[in-house]
Amino acid sequence: MAKQRNEKAKKLLKRRARFSKKNMSNEIIKFNCSNCNQHFKIPIAHASKRGKCPKCKTIITIPKSNNNSFNSKQLAKVENEETIKFNCTQCKADMSAPKSKVGTKIACHNCNNKRKVPKTTSKSCLATERQKDFARNVGIQFDADISRKELTAKLNEFQETKYFVMDVWKKITGLKLRESEICESIVNKTINTLLSDKSLTKEIIAFREKQYEDACEQNNKAELDYYEKNGPEPLSFRAYFCSVQECKSFDQVASFILKEWSEYKPKSFFKKLFGK
Repeated sequence: MAKQRNEKAKKLLKRRARFSKKNMSNEIIKFNCSNCNQHFKIPIAHASKRGKCPKCKTIITIPKSNNNSFNSKQLAKVENEETIKFNCTQCKADMSAPKSKVGTKIACHNCNNKRKVPKTTSKSCLATERQKDFARNVGIQFDADISRKELTAKLNEFQETKYFVMDVWKKITGLKLRESEICESIVNKTINTLLSDKSLTKEIIAFREKQYEDACEQNNKAELDYYEKNGPEPLSFRAYFCSVQECKSFDQVASFILKEWSEYKPKSFFKKLFGK
């Protein structure tokens, strides 16, 4: 009887241990980066571990509990708090900090130089009016206090996606976009719709970067052969770009733009192109 009782007690202790471990793994620690105030939600299983903050690259240690973390009201206040944007005095990298950090010194994520957080956003960090006007004209949505770096990234995404769409259109119709007489505002609307799909945009940008890098490599090799080994004359740089059909998103983008633009072109236009 005593042996059976002991075995039951052991099983009960094991079950309790598993239950407590499961609860512990589901518990979340909420804390903020000590440098840039970025908020994190991490499983308690990772408590005491160290790592880099993805925003400012500062080494942070995950606390063991939520004792030093913000409560829900404080967290809402931090998330809604105004952000001050400024430049590093040494390397001119873009920096940002919540308004509550005004007057305190924080380290630059790029060169580790420490500087005081100013009272207001530096004018040199804000996007220029020329950038904003261009972004408005092509239909890009942005905040009034957007930084130059953020708006530049949005404009680059727009331009790369536009070049991709132009290549796709030429591949499926044999015509350049300007030869098709598609209204510029319609093209911009289509590109912004594509940009709203973040995973698709990421795929397109990655393909464009690979396309450019491969072209650079082939062009450099052709020039080296031409000047050092008396090889054939190099082609134009554009000729070394791989086919747009190699992109995984080609079919998705092609079907989308055909569907969108068919509303703005007569049926005879597509009948002439595809014979349908």
